[in-house]
Amino acid sequence: MMSVKPHEIETIHPFEDGNGRMGRLWQTLLLARWNAIFAWIPMESVLQQNRQQYYQAIEHAREANDSGVFIEFTLSALFDVISAQEKQSLKDKKLADKLPINVADKLTVAEVEFVKLLEPYFKENKWIGNAKAREITNKAEGSVKRFLRNLTDKGVFEIRGENKSRQYCLKK
Repeated sequence: MMSVKPHEIETIHPFEDGNGRMGRLWQTLLLARWNAIFAWIPMESVLQQNRQQYYQAIEHAREANDSGVFIEFTLSALFDVISAQEKQSLKDKKLADKLPINVADKLTVAEVEFVKLLEPYFKENKWIGNAKAREITNKAEGSVKRFLRNLTDKGVFEIRGENKSRQYCLKK
């Protein structure tokens, strides 16, 4: 369900300013109406990442007097975003598979990101301390302590030692 409306808005420029934004908004609304998943894909960002190709597609569509070129570009850009998200989901699933059963679904996005940052370290080392976790994640001491405490409470990490000698490892 692609529409030529976004391309037409770009072509005829009915507004003094914001024609591109209006076209992309229209495109997002049409796609979201067709399938709700598209409401969560920021078309503005997708097309900004492919800005040069976006303008080339508009120009080629104008020259050919055929909006199909523009529609093909847009669908290709959407496909790339969805494929990248799918790959990220698979990476997250691989991480979730390493965590204790029924833990991954209890974690916040920030907690998953924190564990992902530490994951390479755990491939080579069993235990990690607060200072090393701060170094790897580039987070403040209080934030790292909070993450480590919350992840321990949720069953992701186990602890050994106390106070400054406390260390954490991923539970099996």
